Amino acid sequence: MQRMSVSRRDFIKAGSYGLATAALSSASTLSAWAYDSEPVEAIVIGSGFGGAIAAFRLAQEGVQTLLLERGRRWPVTASQDTFATLRHPDGRSSWLSPFASVGGEPIDVYTGVLELSVENGVAIFAGSGYGGGSLNYNGATYQPSRRNFNRVWQGLLDYDEMDSVYYRRVKRRLEPSQIPDDILATEYYRLHQVCLQEAARAGLVGRKLDMNIDWNIIRKEINGQRVPSAIIGEFWYGNNSGCKDRLRNKVIWLA
Repeated sequence: MQRMSVSRRDFIKAGSYGLATAALSSASTLSAWAYDSEPVEAIVIGSGFGGAIAAFRLAQEGVQTLLLERGRRWPVTASQDTFATLRHPDGRSSWLSPFASVGGEPIDVYTGVLELSVENGVAIFAGSGYGGGSLNYNGATYQPSRRNFNRVWQGLLDYDEMDSVYYRRVKRRLEPSQIPDDILATEYYRLHQVCLQEAARAGLVGRKLDMNIDWNIIRKEINGQRVPSAIIGEFWYGNNSGCKDRLRNKVIWLA
């Protein structure tokens, strides 16, 4: 791809005269940008659970693919303070909103990790940033029962195919596991203990969910070797301890 430079003078002029004036005075520049670009055969919007895999599959087949995502990358750093916390949200928590998506506290406006939209009485949360919704999910990898699956999809998708191919592929690649007994026994997971006990009293079968979590990091959280994150219910705005294997770390293996 040919690169075209814009002089400092032209840049300042565009900023001074505004977008409309800049568009008129720099028509030739914009035209050059449009024509001197690399060819793109497919555009995938969103780098979450669907978009990331779609883009990877297209690239595997040699299709020139452009993956678009709003927001920024959120690498978990050694300082373990990448994300805002649920108890003290700031601009990192929410997408271009003066209020935190969860809790509604006033915050500075920033391109944060979560957007809340209320549509016809339904609250919709959408991830913002590289990895999409994998930034905000809590790591649970749950396969629905045939009954619940068919209740939702009404025959549009084949449960047998999902069960024999895709659910198994996800489990094989993500390698999710249930919470170990030593972690479940701690006070941090008292609610889980109570739920299992109450289910048994009611004659129901309780089952621990498979989680895409590094339990060794959870142990470090409990022992004070990592910042408390998952053990105190932090997932809406991301996990600072690095306990969760987010989509960007797994996309190649998932595909």
